[in-house]
Amino acid sequence: PHRATRPSGGHRPELLQGKMQLKVGFPILLGPIEELQDKVELFMTVFNEIKDKKISAEYIDLTYSKPYIRLKDKAKDGKK
Repeated sequence: PHRATRPSGGHRPELLQGKMQLKVGFPILLGPIEELQDKVELFMTVFNEIKDKKISAEYIDLTYSKPYIRLKDKAKDGKK
């Protein structure tokens, strides 16, 4: 379950980016559509590492060589 998003102003197919939205509410940035097949294994590894942890993520970015998890700012969410 992914959808392609086009960067603003871009109409070239090589600029299409993949993005997935989890039921728990945060997006997974996958990178170029041509690399989606390669990102499946990386996503599963990251997901299995964090699924049982109480991580409050804003998003997970898999577009880089190493996954990046942006955590929600608890102060911004009204939690202390």
